[in-house]
Amino acid sequence: MTRFADWDAVAAFALSLPDAALASFYGQPAPKANGKAFGERP
Repeated sequence: MTRFADWDAVAAFALSLPDAALASFYGQPAPKANGKAFGERP
């Protein structure tokens, strides 16, 4: 399992995936792929 130092590292990794973008999810920033959230900031 990959461990990340902080949220910025998680977001950078997620945004490197194809069709990923940072968008709002329940009022919080979250990476989305194809319009579906797959994580949210703790």
